[in-house]
Amino acid sequence: MRAITLIVVSVILSLAVGGGASLLLRDIDRGTPVALIFEEEGPGAALGQGLKQTLLRIIDDCREQKIARYNPLLFSSVNLDDAVRQAAEAGAVAILGGGTSTFTGRLLLAAEKGRIACISPTANSERLALAGDRLYRVLGSTGARELARFAAQEGFSDYIVLADGENYQFVDSFLQDFVEVHGEAPLEVFHLSQGLNLDQVVKLLDSGLRFRGALILLPDFYSVLAVQLLRDFWPGLTIVLSDWGVSDQSARLMGASGQNVWGISFFAPEMEPHLEPLAQRLTERYGTRPPFEFLGPAHAALAMLDQAVKVSGTVKGGVASALSSMSRVDRWGWSFDVDRAGDGVHPLCVIQFLKGRWQTVEVLPPLTAGGSPCP
Repeated sequence: MRAITLIVVSVILSLAVGGGASLLLRDIDRGTPVALIFEEEGPGAALGQGLKQTLLRIIDDCREQKIARYNPLLFSSVNLDDAVRQAAEAGAVAILGGGTSTFTGRLLLAAEKGRIACISPTANSERLALAGDRLYRVLGSTGARELARFAAQEGFSDYIVLADGENYQFVDSFLQDFVEVHGEAPLEVFHLSQGLNLDQVVKLLDSGLRFRGALILLPDFYSVLAVQLLRDFWPGLTIVLSDWGVSDQSARLMGASGQNVWGISFFAPEMEPHLEPLAQRLTERYGTRPPFEFLGPAHAALAMLDQAVKVSGTVKGGVASALSSMSRVDRWGWSFDVDRAGDGVHPLCVIQFLKGRWQTVEVLPPLTAGGSPCP
């Protein structure tokens, strides 16, 4: 009798331990590991950290909605070689990272050494459009060519450029394409360091240039400062911002000085209705609506990754192979072509600051390097 009792107790304990282990395994099944590496300092820090926070919230929402399960692994970007090595050792199938083009170029070098794919939500310098590398991008264009054609038709001429002095990959690529299609070089390019300081303002005021327009290639906060400065001293000036300066924050801060300022965006709010349910859920959960300049590209980057994972699984190198062969993203409401360099092709929204908010006024098809519409 005692032997039978011991056997029963043993079976019960085995079941309990087995069940507990099963629960524990389910508990630690956090999903497919993916590394997040973004700028922490410099002119791209606000963009990088905004994208990282938005990605974390979208990943959490995907889990809640039972759409996908990803385990985000966060790494410091102070030493990119170390960050990528640690990501690979942790089993990350890919890196989601890089806000600005210059930072992303450095991240790419580390990713090549670590033999791991990298998807950037916003880095869009065409100097990064290299077939056969491990960088894949939501955006393959700065929009400079499309903007240049539109600006020329609107009579934009005799212009100066206020450009960030550190994000040279973006600035140089943008200016080269803009001038090529527009047909007129700027009167002068002011390369600004650390935003817009007093010495640089004095240099601009003392330049003696007779200009009628200004092209601003700065982060959103410094774009607002530049707009306010220019409008104070040159009230009738035509001002155009790159997509780096167009954001929810610039709309909040611009004020009356921003009236009629032109800009461009690949992710204008009214152009992405499929994101509205997600935006509402995130607003309810976190108390603030996600900025459109982060939500669109972050969600598209994760959709790009998820489409690759569904094809390749999580085997080492599988995601990179799937991304390399991807010609179109059709996932989570997104539908856009991917070119031979692994970069997304999107139409461009020309927007204008009217009555306190950015409003889309025209949607332009993507252009080739020669300035003609993409096939």
